[in-house]
Amino acid sequence: MGHRDGQAADDLSDDEVFFGSGNVYADLGFDNPEEMSLKATLAYRITTVLRQRKIPQAAMGEILGIPQPKVSCLMSGKLEGFSVERLLNFLVRLDHDVEIEIKRRSVRGKPAQLRILHDKDVTVVTS
Repeated sequence: MGHRDGQAADDLSDDEVFFGSGNVYADLGFDNPEEMSLKATLAYRITTVLRQRKIPQAAMGEILGIPQPKVSCLMSGKLEGFSVERLLNFLVRLDHDVEIEIKRRSVRGKPAQLRILHDKDVTVVTS
């Protein structure tokens, strides 16, 4: 598992407070935490749209082009079988524009970021 300020997760006591990095997957020591955070953010947006439509999972699957069991995985956050590209395409199938903008980092001395902007919200995936 990951380390927190040089301590293994198992070494922390139950009553210690840990201030996270902003990426829970990195804090917990997962491989590819930026990708996991990105996929979770996209899946949250997709599932929010699908729940608002109040339709059965079989109908959701028809819209997304996947079988109902895959819809169930998506709705419950089991994202192992979904690529970022596939999740982006689901948003397009749900009548959402997806724009990818690539530009030089905005502040010198700070690392470049991967951000998701949806409606008026911004999710920073890396920092």
